[in-house]
Amino acid sequence: INGGTDFVLGTGSFTVEWFHYHKSLTSFTRIYTQGVWNTAENAVSIEGTTANGTGYLWLDGLGNTPAVANSFTVVAPRLNQWDHFAVTRESGSNIQIFRNGTRLGFITRAGTPAYIDANISSSVPLFIGSEGDGVVGSRFSGSITNFRIVKGYALYSESYSRPTSPLTSVPGTVLLLLAENESSKYVDSSGLSKTVTGNSVSWSVNSPFI
Repeated sequence: INGGTDFVLGTGSFTVEWFHYHKSLTSFTRIYTQGVWNTAENAVSIEGTTANGTGYLWLDGLGNTPAVANSFTVVAPRLNQWDHFAVTRESGSNIQIFRNGTRLGFITRAGTPAYIDANISSSVPLFIGSEGDGVVGSRFSGSITNFRIVKGYALYSESYSRPTSPLTSVPGTVLLLLAENESSKYVDSSGLSKTVTGNSVSWSVNSPFI
């Protein structure tokens, strides 16, 4: 998806969330990225091929090399089941990372205000399920659906019940990829109708709501 001002998160509140279904673990799987390692401006990866994995969140946008990254623990990355993840920030507060309503970690403002207040370049495209440079090891093996970015609102600030139905375009939604069927796998349902370009993506009937 082409970059734009909608994806410039600045210092305000935001939510990035999705469901994913891991089929196999790779060493540095990317869930989504703006930019590439090691200068990614906004990215989440879940890395590791053993029972204990580590997640990494980049939110840089300042041209640092390497990009400022913070890690969060993903205990026993799970295969062949759906998980809901959310990355949220209240304006002027910490960034939090959740899985299925349970907080995995948080990133504080102390010591790294430049990281927390990153101003992502509006020209950087957003890739889902890989990095923009096409490195095979970064490709996500499995399914991603209900990918939503909400700008201006932190939808989750404490433990919550995992969503049990498809996400909707709530106020502040700037991207919503539901992939409800083959014909809609590249459709943005945010109301902004962003152009989504696919790269060998296949649709599956497998759903987190069945």
